[in-house]
Amino acid sequence: MTPIVRRILLLSLPMILLSGQARRINAQTVEKEAAERLSFYTLDQCVEMALERHVKRQIARESVRIAEAQKKQVLSSYWPQLSASALYSVTDEEPTFIFPESTIKLPAAFSQIMSALLGMEIDLPAMPVPEQRVKLMDTQNLAASVKLTLPLYTGGIRSALKEQAALGIQIARNDILKTRNEIVRDVKKYYYAVILTNHLLDIGQEALDRLQATLDLTESLYKTGSGRVKKTDYLKNKLIVDNVRMLVSDLQKNSQMAQAALKFSIGLPWNEPIGLAADAIPYEAMDLDLDSYIHRMLSENPELQQARLATRIFDLKVKEIKGYRYPHVGLVGQYTRLFNRYNDGIMTPENKQIWMAGVGISYSFFNGFRFRNKIQEEIGQARRMHHQYSLFQKGLTLMVQSHFHQLTAAQAGVDIARDAYATASENLDLVKRAYQIELLTEKDLIEAQIFEALMKARLEKSFYDHLQIRTDLETLLADQMTDFIRRRTFEDH
Repeated sequence: MTPIVRRILLLSLPMILLSGQARRINAQTVEKEAAERLSFYTLDQCVEMALERHVKRQIARESVRIAEAQKKQVLSSYWPQLSASALYSVTDEEPTFIFPESTIKLPAAFSQIMSALLGMEIDLPAMPVPEQRVKLMDTQNLAASVKLTLPLYTGGIRSALKEQAALGIQIARNDILKTRNEIVRDVKKYYYAVILTNHLLDIGQEALDRLQATLDLTESLYKTGSGRVKKTDYLKNKLIVDNVRMLVSDLQKNSQMAQAALKFSIGLPWNEPIGLAADAIPYEAMDLDLDSYIHRMLSENPELQQARLATRIFDLKVKEIKGYRYPHVGLVGQYTRLFNRYNDGIMTPENKQIWMAGVGISYSFFNGFRFRNKIQEEIGQARRMHHQYSLFQKGLTLMVQSHFHQLTAAQAGVDIARDAYATASENLDLVKRAYQIELLTEKDLIEAQIFEALMKARLEKSFYDHLQIRTDLETLLADQMTDFIRRRTFEDH
């Protein structure tokens, strides 16, 4: 390129860059006016909204209510069971009792008395009694009864069910903690994903403006026919600009999708605009202590605690089924009142009111070995659950190790990205100076600008990658690092 063309390029490039900057300022002014109408949310506010509105949270709370209701059902077996029943019946005929034909032989003393009175020997014969049909009750009958039962001994079944229900409540409450941590994790990721995509969009738009300015100048020099700017140079630059423009379009899509995900997670309508109070992705290096992380996970992870409680429930199921091998004892009391217009037969006043109290015993002597095989089944289920718990524990330990190594790499990646961005920025400054004194070409300047934008985007992405891995690790450790969560730790219990 001739010195004259280079001077024209040097004089025109700042003006074109300023025009691109002016377009960005105008766009930013429009965005600022729109932003004044937005509601800006902090991370804690988003978390609070999500915890109050998210459906998963409501589902977890209903699970606790279900578990508490199940426990109350079990405790009802310790109370007397009082029930009442009534039956009104009409028969087609009056119930009767047939007294069979018989004979009545008078006692010998009666014959002797008669003989003494008459002065002669008298032998009285037996007296025949014909068949008699006796009415028992009327055709219409109403029977009402009240029954009271109280189990005294169930072979340990009631106590096993009671402990299972109590453990079920603990599992449901742990599910609330697990759901809460998952919601906080998702909101935190989506919140900073919006910031990341906005930053990447700004970087991409800035790079596009720079490249567009260079392309406009190249096109101008090519069309004026200076002879030093070839059509191939113009087409190469245009190809680069078009690719960057496509990249910016994808970044706009990603920004919109991130905002949609955040609004969904915090329960905002899809068409309601949202703004974020934060404008940077926080970075804080964590202590790289793997033993501490694994120990905290084993003691605090809600999913692992749920699995531990589940193994205890299966052990109690073995105790429950063993209770059927023992006799069951209970108190029984019943009062029955009969209403019938007939007062003879079996419907005497005494029979119309019946009181009963007693002790009942139920015991199965032989059932085809069903109980014994059922016990073996429950023992097998409990052993399988213990093996699954051990496997799940090892799996979570492996996940902590995986996140730990990812976190280590991410923290190292942040340091590398910082150095790379500093190097790219320094290189861009040097290339600009060298370009101004005609030591480098516009191709070198374009490459330096592209590398500086890529390294800046890479640094922002490394911040988000570190935050994402850290958030996943905190979820495993049940250690969400937000002030709002710490204030609400015990409100659900």
